[in-house]
Amino acid sequence: MDNDNNNFKESEHKAEFSNTNSYDNAGSNANSAVKKRNIKAIIDARSFRFSWVFFLIFVLCATLPIGFLERGIGVLNAQALVRLIFSIGIIVFLFFYNKCSFFKVNKLHLKYIDLIFCAIAIAIFNFPIFALGMGDATITGATGRGHVASYIFWTLSVSLIEELVFRGIIFTLLLVTFKKEKHRVIYAVLLSSAMFGIVHLLNLFSMPAPAVLMQVGYTFLLGMLWAIIFYFTKSLVPVIVAHALFNTGGFLLSQYGFGRGYHWNGVAIGVFVAVCVLAGLWSAFRLVRYLRTTPEYLKSNNAKTEQACGEAEIDANELRELDCVDTDVDVDAKIEYLQDNLNNESDNEFID
Repeated sequence: MDNDNNNFKESEHKAEFSNTNSYDNAGSNANSAVKKRNIKAIIDARSFRFSWVFFLIFVLCATLPIGFLERGIGVLNAQALVRLIFSIGIIVFLFFYNKCSFFKVNKLHLKYIDLIFCAIAIAIFNFPIFALGMGDATITGATGRGHVASYIFWTLSVSLIEELVFRGIIFTLLLVTFKKEKHRVIYAVLLSSAMFGIVHLLNLFSMPAPAVLMQVGYTFLLGMLWAIIFYFTKSLVPVIVAHALFNTGGFLLSQYGFGRGYHWNGVAIGVFVAVCVLAGLWSAFRLVRYLRTTPEYLKSNNAKTEQACGEAEIDANELRELDCVDTDVDVDAKIEYLQDNLNNESDNEFID
């Protein structure tokens, strides 16, 4: 009897030990699974927080005191060098996040060449074309603290780091943040563009307040256009080029520039605003039309159709036969049309 009890206790201890081992193994497997999660999964899980982290990193880059560099290599080169260093760090991050796929030139550039053309057109009309043509400004050559090479390097560095941060990282992370939302692309475009506009408030330290507020407004609109282009082409190349071209024209007559006189006159402002409005309306139209064909939108629309048909006691399949994929037609209008037909049929049957 004692032997039986001892054997039972030993088997019980072995069972407990095996259960403990299984729990330990399960725990170790879970830990190893967590450790195997790559940087993309970790960042995606906290995408909204990381978008603000990179926003603050950009603010740090823009406000970093670099007086010692300016005295050594000049203002333009010093600012460009700091931006380039930060840009390299961001490119390294993007390599681990998405294998730097944002820098590839693909067929989508031709498919959405109209949007790229809109961005290039805005950049071209940001040059002092009308001011030069009407004699309000003149080109005098490289003067002051800059020259052609450093000026181009400076404009490229601005566009590179701003597009890497606000489109390459923040916009992408916001798409992940709103991935369960029907209008996630619109939310990401608006919020990333708002952050892009807000960061230009830092120019209050060096520019008059009215000029800065105007800059915040048009950078918000430009940010929307560049985000839409990036979303369609899946590449930062066209937006970096358009942004650099825009900056090159915008600063041509300023403190870093190569001329003198007034950049803007009445004609220039009118044409520039008209081009921006047309480009903005066209890009918004393209985006909305595209989003109406996405699975998220169609799924939501089908759910609305099913619910509305259930309430109206109409077959949803019959409703869809009116226009199978045309999501522009209002569901209520289609239901009303079918109900009228049903009423007419019932009236005819009553007459017969």
